Amino acid sequence: MLQLEKFCYYQHLSLSGGQERPIFSCRIVDIRGTRFHVLSRIQDAGLDFTGRTNFIAHHLVFTPEEIRQFPTPPIILHDWPGWVKLWTKEPKLLENEDWAALTALAGKTNVPAQTWQRVTGDAVNGYGLLETRAGTSFRVDDQTDETVLELIAESLELLEVRDTRRDFRSGAWNYTFTTSMQEQDNPADFRWRCIHSDNPAANRFTTPDCRALSAVRATKWTGEETAFARSGRQAPQFVAEPQDSRITEGESVHFTAKAEGIPNPNYQWFSVDRANNGQVLPGETKPELVVSNPALGISRYVVNVANSAGNSQSRVATVSVEKKLKLAQVKSDAGTRTAAKGVSYQKTEEEIERQRRRLEAEKAQEFFKKRRLRNQILVSILAIIFISVASVYAWKRFVRNLSPEEPKRASSEGGQTNRDLPPTPTVVTAQQNPQNPTRSDDNQTKRIESNLESEPMTISLPESSFKLPHGWMPMVVGTVTNILAEYINVSSQHRFDLSATAAGFFTNGDNILFVCKAPHRRGCTRHTFLI
Repeated sequence: MLQLEKFCYYQHLSLSGGQERPIFSCRIVDIRGTRFHVLSRIQDAGLDFTGRTNFIAHHLVFTPEEIRQFPTPPIILHDWPGWVKLWTKEPKLLENEDWAALTALAGKTNVPAQTWQRVTGDAVNGYGLLETRAGTSFRVDDQTDETVLELIAESLELLEVRDTRRDFRSGAWNYTFTTSMQEQDNPADFRWRCIHSDNPAANRFTTPDCRALSAVRATKWTGEETAFARSGRQAPQFVAEPQDSRITEGESVHFTAKAEGIPNPNYQWFSVDRANNGQVLPGETKPELVVSNPALGISRYVVNVANSAGNSQSRVATVSVEKKLKLAQVKSDAGTRTAAKGVSYQKTEEEIERQRRRLEAEKAQEFFKKRRLRNQILVSILAIIFISVASVYAWKRFVRNLSPEEPKRASSEGGQTNRDLPPTPTVVTAQQNPQNPTRSDDNQTKRIESNLESEPMTISLPESSFKLPHGWMPMVVGTVTNILAEYINVSSQHRFDLSATAAGFFTNGDNILFVCKAPHRRGCTRHTFLI
């Protein structure tokens, strides 16, 4: 409290013809080795009951640990609604205050630097205030207190890209300032000192390089700083994402990504496991990732880019690592040295299995072709045999029906065939005596064997009243032997049996035909049978 009472003074300028205005200041106070950040707002409070001038001094004190959660000092001085502007009580330490409104200011932004753009014509000039040396004085007669606080707030927020070593909010609390120097002020308390010409202390604190705050200009800036001051924050977006790669064992893989954003985004690479869990790759914070000798198989990587406006994640890039090709060495015939005359490729198990299946398929197909060809040959041979047999059989039938002479048949004795000689017609004669029908008993059978009168052998056939069918030819075939004639009279039933044996006949083509002739010789009845 005693230290804060040292800052409780106010110079009434109206007594000397000046203008009363509130004073805003930011100090760093060291109390017994502990640093405190003190924000003060001092204003005129009129006259007291004795007619003396009066003022109100309201102070906010922050520890170094607290400033990280609050906005920068000029924003608190300008926008916090908790500043007390009227007080009728004794000096008091305010406790148990509601700081929700103060915490809500942490999300307020002051870029793009619109106030610097309006006052100086270019938002980049906000970096000029950061470039000035400590203890510089600025004339602010042409600017209101609110404008001065806005200019300081925008410059301090530009620290985000001007000084990237730490959080700009924490760094902003180290830039002490006052919006109006008073005679009781210690110049060493402030880095930036604003002076009004109607203040008697103006001549005392004016430095040789003193100039109007509106005349401050930046001397150097980068493209990122320009974009940040003029456009403000923009979330990062990828313009080039990492692509898949395929390498051989022992090689290195390179992944490249590029993202644009304001401020420039930061990169962080991750390895991705099978469960899609990302593991941080320490130190990999550049747009390019180099992985030396990755493991065999498939590995996955992803990069995340982020700035104060947001973050973005790239596609998952994969790298496929194959086994290195192993070359078999060829030994020389002498066995003393290795000659690199050829290489042997070692097939994988999968390639060997595919080749085995292919050979089996080719072998099965070749066997099927041979079997089909064999069957076709057998069917052709059987067809030829069948056609030949059928043709021979048809030819024989044709020749047998049309030829004037039958082919000669070989005899069973291997000698001269019966058809080589002209056949002799055989006449079988049987006699019956009708005058003596009772010469023998009814139950007695009389066998009569008689020598048949053989007629002279002639080539010509006997005449016949039977006509042959159309296409038939009369010809002598075979020889008749073993002629037997029997007359049987049993129970007044008369029957004449005639039998003979034929030689030189074909059973499947020749037939025996009995022909009966009934000539009358000397008053007797005689039946002659021609065979």
